[in-house]
Amino acid sequence: MNVKPSGLDVRGQVVMGMDLQCTIRELIAAGEIPKALVALRSGWDHYLRDNGAARARELCSEFDTFDLLRSVETASIVWLLNAVPPELEPLGPFATRILTAREEDIRVLGVRDRTTVMTATMLVWMSRGRLDRASLTAQRSLDDLGRAGHLSPTTIGPVYAEFLLAIARVKLFGGALRESVELFNEVLAYSEVAGAAVTTYRALVGQAIAFALNAEFGVAQDLISSAKDIGPDAEYDWNRQAVELTWCQTLIWAYQGQNIELNAAAQRVSARASVEPEWRELARILEARVLLSEGRDLEAANILKNLLQSVAVSNEFPLLEDSATFLLGLALIKADQPNAALRAIDKAPATTMHMSGLVAVRAFALIGRGQPDAAIEVTDACLELGREHPGLLLVYVHGARAVAFELLGLHSSAEYSMSAGFSLAVSAGIHMERDIFAGPELEYLWQRVESKRRSECEERYSAGSRSDTGARLAQLTPKEREVLRRLARPGTLADVAADLFITENTVKTHAKSIYRKLSIRSRAEASDLVNAAGH
Repeated sequence: MNVKPSGLDVRGQVVMGMDLQCTIRELIAAGEIPKALVALRSGWDHYLRDNGAARARELCSEFDTFDLLRSVETASIVWLLNAVPPELEPLGPFATRILTAREEDIRVLGVRDRTTVMTATMLVWMSRGRLDRASLTAQRSLDDLGRAGHLSPTTIGPVYAEFLLAIARVKLFGGALRESVELFNEVLAYSEVAGAAVTTYRALVGQAIAFALNAEFGVAQDLISSAKDIGPDAEYDWNRQAVELTWCQTLIWAYQGQNIELNAAAQRVSARASVEPEWRELARILEARVLLSEGRDLEAANILKNLLQSVAVSNEFPLLEDSATFLLGLALIKADQPNAALRAIDKAPATTMHMSGLVAVRAFALIGRGQPDAAIEVTDACLELGREHPGLLLVYVHGARAVAFELLGLHSSAEYSMSAGFSLAVSAGIHMERDIFAGPELEYLWQRVESKRRSECEERYSAGSRSDTGARLAQLTPKEREVLRRLARPGTLADVAADLFITENTVKTHAKSIYRKLSIRSRAEASDLVNAAGH
């Protein structure tokens, strides 16, 4: 008997609002496989948003693999719902189907299906470590949808958020930090309206990473707090978001010299890694960080070598491999093995987000080989890039240049470079390691620059400089000054919003305006300004 599925109207179209899984089951039971696939294509993103990833993945299990591979659209949906490392191998046929689709076949698809395919294509390329191909797909996708005026949730539905998240991650891991932040902001604006908590969480994690890599630890810490406020949920482990958030938090602790917090986090992650495989790479990296902080450089290097030689390092979150490569180079430099450090970083991907850090390692290695002039040469281009995308690890680049200039007898240039590193470190609260940046033989340089810095600080906060600070603060509106005073005190953005009876988004909007007008980049700098003004 041919039973009419309850999830269809009289024309056989999917009725939105019905239980999609029930509809698909009834269609399959009635032998209507093509209509069941249409139902999947029509509602998978709404179902994902409303029911979460675990239930959405069950939609794919209703079909045979052969049926799902019939079209690139359904193959893309399977990838987006199921591609959770380290279980990518069973999805191999779907990845192949996506990457081998002809452009003319994709071009004739409706805008939602085309967006789905483009999103999956970016993520497949990223899973294979091909950030260059993912970037090319991202740009083509933006050009295609932007030119047609289709880049909005009203035209492409909830897949809009998945699409923007994919492009934001491509930009983030490619080093375009500001662009990634803007895209994550668009996702947050959508998720706030749609009430999509998981989407909000993923965007906040992405933004936190971008600001941390940009040495803006105050903003990054606020975003981490906002993400944590959403609350722990197994669903958030999807797409490794919890690993990424922990990586970001421990990165901040490591560069701020908060070794107690770092050691405690390393123990927690190690315990979790014993039962959850996706945490194992981060556990090894944190173990190496702790060993480095204790001066056990060769032990750290061995752990990182083994990690990088394994097949486990995730392309889904390339910053894990980047971190391991940079730390390995650093460990070998500290262990006085410059040639080994050069060999290690030569194996790093060309698109690594830690490019500035690897340049610094190369420079320190060249210094160790008695080639300070070559060290200066390799850092020149990195500083040019840094003017466009200031990076956390530029502190190391400035430190390497300072050492190289000092060895060449260019003392003024050495002081300038060390001061530049100091300024970036102080603004972000980075703990500068003396054994890396100078060492006993260059203690005089360190002391010289520190003495000048102290004099500059005393002058800056003298009575005369207070009036300058007051003039800067006069640029702000009364509301911005109120927000600034609250930002200067401890607390999350949620605390600030609650105290001022405004929303978090309003706080963020005011903070962006304040930072722009005052030419500051962190809450630490904001606090310094308020204190200097005597408020």
